[in-house]
Amino acid sequence: MTVDLEDLRLRVYTSLASTGRAPVLATVAQEMGVGEEDVQAALRELAAARHLALDARGEIALAHPFATVDLGFSVKGTNTPWWGGCI
Repeated sequence: MTVDLEDLRLRVYTSLASTGRAPVLATVAQEMGVGEEDVQAALRELAAARHLALDARGEIALAHPFATVDLGFSVKGTNTPWWGGCI
């Protein structure tokens, strides 16, 4: 099944903005009615188009301006810390 790239991109950004974390891919796949391998393939497409960056394991590392790991630059909201590649 085909994954709508814009829907996936928005899910990634919504998760990062609201929780400071990338979404759980199994949950995304289930919500979108596709397989995890379809989500992984779609993430690779988004990475190739430079909408986000994947780490060596194929997991989301960056979705600019959000990072999924502490790179030394952070901002803390009332309830959520966010990491970035630069602030």
